[in-house]
Amino acid sequence: MKIIYVDFDGVLNSYQTKFDQAAPGELPDPPVPGAIEWLTKAVERFHVTIFTCRMLQPGTEAKIHNWLCQHGMPNHAVDKLAFSCVKRGAEVYIDDRGWRFDGTFPDLDVLENIKPWNKQ
Repeated sequence: MKIIYVDFDGVLNSYQTKFDQAAPGELPDPPVPGAIEWLTKAVERFHVTIFTCRMLQPGTEAKIHNWLCQHGMPNHAVDKLAFSCVKRGAEVYIDDRGWRFDGTFPDLDVLENIKPWNKQ
């Protein structure tokens, strides 16, 4: 199976409440529409790792596991996930703050003004 890394905040979690505005370890926001259904299917075809800097806080993996289950992802599917605070080798990275490099470097003015999809 191919490996994919999926960012948590802004990709799976709608990230309406900023990380530093919520109570420590809390995940108050709903999923991005379609995220749970997509992730449930993805774990059947790929090795999926959820990456987030939240993993630097103790207990985060269990909290994300519970959040996914509370929002409808079957426990057996959640159990197939890996969690990390770093990106390692993978075929694909899905991140709301990424830039797809196609051999041409982006214009610096474009980068300076870029916003995640949900802030445009």
